[in-house]
Amino acid sequence: MTGLAAHSAAHAFVYGSLSFLDKMACGLALYILESYEKNQPCHSGRFSITRFGVGLLPAVCALLGVVITYTMKLHKPEQKTLTEPLLV
Repeated sequence: MTGLAAHSAAHAFVYGSLSFLDKMACGLALYILESYEKNQPCHSGRFSITRFGVGLLPAVCALLGVVITYTMKLHKPEQKTLTEPLLV
């Protein structure tokens, strides 16, 4: 996202547009999830697509992200010694 706004004169417009697009996409996803639900109470013991889509799916994706990040082969940064004092 910062790559889009780095060379633009209208930073606020870029961030506002992307935020609006994010909110629209989340609203559309929630609308689609809710369209699969019936008018029955959730405690009837049946599978709830809304509970799955809003609760379990993001948790699984977060766990997958942690596992992928943990198993990545990242290079170790060089440790440079200070040649000048930090406070001048």
